[in-house]
Amino acid sequence: MVPPEEDSAVGTLIISAGTGGRAYPLPGVRAEIFIDNGTGTEELYAVRETGESGIAPPLAVPAPDASLSETPGAAVLPYTVVRIRAYLQGYAPQEALRVPVFAGIRSLQYFEMIPLPSSGQYEAPPGIFTIVADGEGANL
Repeated sequence: MVPPEEDSAVGTLIISAGTGGRAYPLPGVRAEIFIDNGTGTEELYAVRETGESGIAPPLAVPAPDASLSETPGAAVLPYTVVRIRAYLQGYAPQEALRVPVFAGIRSLQYFEMIPLPSSGQYEAPPGIFTIVADGEGANL
């Protein structure tokens, strides 16, 4: 787990999941949240599960102080970057990359879960469906 530094604050991450164009919230979706441990390696920071409303309990995430966003060219990003994996049996797993969490701000990450067919006539594509939060994935 990444301990907050002296010059950091806390942001809030809220994860929700559903299907059918957000028409149906999904309870029981397991979300694994990963944060860089400061050495360039990610560690599992927390696990949350969505409730009946399709929303998981809020998660406090250490984030740099908001004043860093007022300094042009600062060496430190003014937010914490997290990666989130979402799973639910019967649905394709998903992953959100580079999700920003700012100090004092509630960040919401929604997962549109894709049901897998129950018949053996169709095979799901291999791997995890990936959502790139900041749009940098266009060149992937």
